[in-house]
Order: sequence, then structure tokens, then C-alpha cells
Amino acid sequence: MTSLKDKPFLSDIFQNISKSKKPLLLLDYDGTLAPFHKDRYQAYPYPGIRDRLRTLLAKKITDVIIVSGRNVKELIPLLQLSPHPELWGCHGWEWITQDGEYHHFPLNEEKRKGLEKAYAFSQSTPYAHMIELKPFSIALHW
Repeated sequence: MTSLKDKPFLSDIFQNISKSKKPLLLLDYDGTLAPFHKDRYQAYPYPGIRDRLRTLLAKKITDVIIVSGRNVKELIPLLQLSPHPELWGCHGWEWITQDGEYHHFPLNEEKRKGLEKAYAFSQSTPYAHMIELKPFSIALHW
């Protein structure tokens, strides 16, 4: 079986990573670590992903951060990792540290109303069925 390290277009990446004092690995959840699923609460990671993440977290040679459009508190039961990596959700609006500290950026009334107005407008477009209102953003899925 061919290793990813043997692919010519990745050789520079792996060479640079090996020189780094502590690389940072940012991973998206839905569609990358886990398949899309009709029931979002059943979108568990692909086979082998948890084991690979556990190995990376245990070796502590790479900082691992998972980013998602989901609320971060949805990710913990799906990942089933203890400890879990740092998690960023809602397109960067909130995060949970590896120690379990939850943080978010406040959304003031003016910004919340602007978001609601933008979402209401989006529902009058031909793309309404592809638009999802998030706590701090609007996501267009295609």
C-alpha cells in the first residue's frame, strides 16, 4: 500500500511538518472526519478516525483542533474522545478547550438583529432551501 508520504505533491508538506517544533492540525468535522448523515446526531467519525486522533493527542507532538459549523457541545458525544481536542464551533463563534472550558463571543442586540434580517432576506431567494441559520452566522450549503 502506498503511503501518503510517498505522494509527490505532499512530500514538501511532510518535510516542513517534520521541521516544525509543534505543528498545528486543523480538521473540519462534517464531511472530513465524519460522513454527512441525514440525522446530524448520527454523524459519527469514519472508521479509524478516533484511533488516529487518540494517537495524535497522546503523543502531544501536534496540536489538534477540530472546527465545525456545529455547536461545539454536539461534537463531544459524536467524537467519543477523552480527552477531546480543542473544538471550535459555529464557524468560530465558540470553542471548548481540551480542559473543557467553554468560551464564546458575545452577540449584541444590533448584530443579532442584523443576522436575523439577513436570514429573513435569504429565505426570499431561490437558495432558501440551502441556507441554515447558525447562532453567529448564516451557512450556505451546496
